[in-house]
Amino acid sequence: MRVVHIKNPQQREACLARLCAEAYGQEAGLRPLATFAGTLGVLVKQEAARVLALVDDGSRPLALALLVLDEV
Repeated sequence: MRVVHIKNPQQREACLARLCAEAYGQEAGLRPLATFAGTLGVLVKQEAARVLALVDDGSRPLALALLVLDEV
């Protein structure tokens, strides 16, 4: 297993959708996903957020994390 930084936009969006579904449940609808996607779009461009994944030997994600830099 290893930790990887998800840089590919399509993979990052898929990971984000999975994170939202796990955090809010699949019945929550699109509102949480739209909020995360909008926020993440801005933060990734500013290099203030990253999506990381713990992947197995077949590069399948086992765990996901959204890291956001909060600087005051």
